[in-house]
Amino acid sequence: MIKLSIIIPIYNTPIIKLDRCLKSIERLTEQINAQIECILVDDGSDDYIEDYYNERIQETFLKFLKKENGGASSARNYGVEHAEGQYILFVDADDIIIPEAVKDMLYRGYTADVVISDLIYVNNSKQTVWKAFPTDKEDVIIEDILKQLSINGKLNGPCCKMIRRDYLLRCNAKFPEDMITGEDAVFFYGLINPNVHIQYHREPTYIYYYELSTTKGRIRKDANKMLMNYRHVLDEYALAVERSVLSSSVRDKLLKNSVEHCIKQIFNLKLSLYRNRWQNTDIIKHIKTVTSSITQCKRYDINKVSKVTKVRLLMLKYNIKHLDFIMALLQDKYLKIKGSLS
Repeated sequence: MIKLSIIIPIYNTPIIKLDRCLKSIERLTEQINAQIECILVDDGSDDYIEDYYNERIQETFLKFLKKENGGASSARNYGVEHAEGQYILFVDADDIIIPEAVKDMLYRGYTADVVISDLIYVNNSKQTVWKAFPTDKEDVIIEDILKQLSINGKLNGPCCKMIRRDYLLRCNAKFPEDMITGEDAVFFYGLINPNVHIQYHREPTYIYYYELSTTKGRIRKDANKMLMNYRHVLDEYALAVERSVLSSSVRDKLLKNSVEHCIKQIFNLKLSLYRNRWQNTDIIKHIKTVTSSITQCKRYDINKVSKVTKVRLLMLKYNIKHLDFIMALLQDKYLKIKGSLS
């Protein structure tokens, strides 16, 4: 019986990074023998990816799937369709797992539908441990999950989550294939319902390597789509909150937090456009339209948001170019100082 299916979407990943990733998984297989399958989903890469696999074809824990290019979400969904393990773990091709910690998580005896662990975040040479939850409790309640999701995006990613395959299939949760950001969050929201059992493994099982160029590339390529994705994630989060059995006061607080987080994302996107001189009339107009759609939605009570968020809303509503440029320059200065300290 296959205990764990590790799904890795690949699109022209440099061999040095892919090799680093697979070596970490190979170390895990040495400890657990034949109870793991590693599904490499080639999402329309150049031929060198298949050539690399053919060089390792004797390694029985590897399963190679080739498909037309459709994006990471499409590749992950395709991998799930072909997985046979009791549990599913998603890994990105340029990151690595911590084998001993994954083994511990797998054999700890968890009974949950989803087990979430911490991760190590690497930015340049600085390593930071990202705690999934500010608690030492093993069982996590819905309110704590939704609270973390409303505050920041650390819990959104597909990694560091060991998911029971039968539960995933029952939920019919899939990664949206038409999104360029936030698709991981929408997938996770699809796993949240009043009966879900989630447990917390209190140690890092994963090392995530941050690349600024990826985020900047998406902003430059399609900022309009990113805006729509931000709004879609907010609405999907609201649906997850509404499905919960929490009190109305708790739901209102969670929605307030999520609105503030979404407005901050839109505000930072606007500053990034100005900072890189990518702004234009159409995108600025679209920013105002998306922001207005949030403030006018009856689901979200804008009167309850913080003063900082209200200032951001004013700057998003009124396009004061000189002020926007000043804020963008200040943000650029802050990011450079932050980068030098790390």
